Amino acid sequence: MDRRTIVNDDEVLSGFLAEKHEAAIEAFSAADKKVSELAQQIVKARIGASIPTQTNFGKDPEWGTLAREISKKARQMPLRQFRLL
Repeated sequence: MDRRTIVNDDEVLSGFLAEKHEAAIEAFSAADKKVSELAQQIVKARIGASIPTQTNFGKDPEWGTLAREISKKARQMPLRQFRLL
């Protein structure tokens, strides 16, 4: 048996079209890229939703301390002290 006979006799192999297969791969790649982009947007939105605004000083004293230190021209408080607050 030569390879053409094997391919022609097999129902799955005889129906295989390289162009159709390549198109399916391209469609999957495009869909995968879109899902990846959407996942990035979801992660950014979730992370961004938990960041307090700069006007939240009264609600979160740690954020107020950090914001004041950031706004200073000369840093007075060592960074390691923020962990102790």
